[in-house]
Amino acid sequence: MSDLDVRIEELEPMRVASVRAVSENPEHDAWEKLKSWADAKGYLENVEEHPIFGFNNPNPEVWMSLSNWVQSNSYEWRKTNELEKQHDPLGSHDEMTFDLYLPIVK
Repeated sequence: MSDLDVRIEELEPMRVASVRAVSENPEHDAWEKLKSWADAKGYLENVEEHPIFGFNNPNPEVWMSLSNWVQSNSYEWRKTNELEKQHDPLGSHDEMTFDLYLPIVK
């Protein structure tokens, strides 16, 4: 990964629901639990109003690239939860595209 499209965004405070699964397919199993709960409440009808974030990205090179960007641009990594936001959480599992959120301070 050579070029990063980096934007500084400030997330508004929000209420969250968290799901965790310990299994051979934890991301899939956690998503199925969350999807069942959120769909019943209508939250999946507007994912812009009710965004869906994840906690795991299986590619450590991407996170390392972000960490390097932070250090070279006079920021500090806050060392709290990093987030991933899938562009289309209801889309195909094979065609996932994510925005990654790394907490920083100036």
